[in-house]
Amino acid sequence: MQKYLSKNDFSRWMKCPTAAYYGWSGLESKNESDAFLRYLAEEGQTVGRMARRLFANAEFIEEKVLEAAYRTTRARIQNDCTLFEACVIQGDFVVRPDILIRKDSSIYIIEVKSKVGNLRQHREGKMPINMYGDVRAAYKEIVHDLAFQVEVLRLAFPDLTVVPYFLLPEGSALSNKEEVVTARREEQIVLSGGDSVSVNRRRSDSVLKFFPTEQAIQHIKASTVATMDAMAVTWKSGERPAPQLKYGCRNCEFRLKEQESGDGFHRCWGRLAEPTPHIFDLHQLYSLKLPDKKQALLRCDESLSRNDNWKRGRLLENEGSHRHFAPQLRHPRHRESVDHL
Repeated sequence: MQKYLSKNDFSRWMKCPTAAYYGWSGLESKNESDAFLRYLAEEGQTVGRMARRLFANAEFIEEKVLEAAYRTTRARIQNDCTLFEACVIQGDFVVRPDILIRKDSSIYIIEVKSKVGNLRQHREGKMPINMYGDVRAAYKEIVHDLAFQVEVLRLAFPDLTVVPYFLLPEGSALSNKEEVVTARREEQIVLSGGDSVSVNRRRSDSVLKFFPTEQAIQHIKASTVATMDAMAVTWKSGERPAPQLKYGCRNCEFRLKEQESGDGFHRCWGRLAEPTPHIFDLHQLYSLKLPDKKQALLRCDESLSRNDNWKRGRLLENEGSHRHFAPQLRHPRHRESVDHL
């Protein structure tokens, strides 16, 4: 069991509390071996190196041990400073902000993301908040990610004002060649000097732009605090949250298709996870093959009518827009081959 709850745990909890439990319990995740996700992570690191070019006189907190990194951060944060990968521990929670700046009585937390932003929409109050005053669905995940970090900082430094920013690629901006080539280098980019003129020039030429996010963070502050408290209580109890079976489980990171049992998906779904191919795979007819390599659907109870079989396998609407599976879940009627269609 891990020592602290991180923003990754918080992100999982927002999607599925049971998945968060599997994560901090050390259950195997398919994300760990996914080549495409590794590629996206590498690209994210490239964006991070691009962001570090926009700050001078910064210090990179290199300690991997959380407690050591926190001690270094705490010592530096007593005075004005700019820190990359700082570490802040508060109670059960730990955060490592991409960029943390102490200036006078304020702490600026800058979260670097590869999500494309739009400065015009932001100035018009349409990003990341929509016309109804809610967080836009496209930015919901990264806003909650930042909100978690902001709340930890506010608890850790109650006498300082925490000011959140996103540093995002601007949709209408063009990146210059020097910025991209430099950022793709493997070594960490930490500028040890540079005057304000050169830094401002790099910021002006960069595809990355600053987006103030205080309004969105304040909008979800109460729900963020409540979610963090609920997550911490469950984490300390060691009990698994009751699984909520829904259509979104098809993409669960703990659904290891090559594993017959024991993964998170099987633990939640029990016997309903056993059929192969699963009902979640029915839309992928090209993957359902008979020994003669003809496409086929799954067998069903031939004693029932076609309509009754479909009713037994249908999805029931429950709790607004969420779809939950009926306890009597069965596969729909099939034909041995659909080549004639």
